[in-house]
Amino acid sequence: MGSYLYVTWNVRKGLPLLADPAPRAAALTALEDICAEIGAVAVNVAALPDQVHLLVRMPPDHTVPWIVGRCKRRSTAALLAQFPAIAAAVGRESVWAVGYHARVLAPAELGAVDRYITNGVRRPVLQVAESPRRPGGASTAPPGSPGTMHSD
Repeated sequence: MGSYLYVTWNVRKGLPLLADPAPRAAALTALEDICAEIGAVAVNVAALPDQVHLLVRMPPDHTVPWIVGRCKRRSTAALLAQFPAIAAAVGRESVWAVGYHARVLAPAELGAVDRYITNGVRRPVLQVAESPRRPGGASTAPPGSPGTMHSD
């Protein structure tokens, strides 16, 4: 198995499409399933109403853009098929905004990023959803060093 990747991306138009529990759970489940299908391991997945955070162990034969593109395309298809209101809000295009923030992690960073996704992603007023398959964890401050911004 290859490196660990921490990636985030936003909902298109900044809309809070993942504020409701059903689409949020569907998005998180779809992302975990997509990772499994491509031979990656979704270590931790969380969502804010307008953003996704994914920590994944990448297979060595896939690139970061390929993994992110696959996750965004396939999860868009799943959400649009299940939730007509989302399709009405964004059209038949992608649910996700163009671009993403990605960082390949050093082994020493893995625990801090995992805890950050589980607990530190929370905004004071907004509720954060955990993956329905992975509850709990300890809190920590966000990782200190920056990653890289990318366009799709």
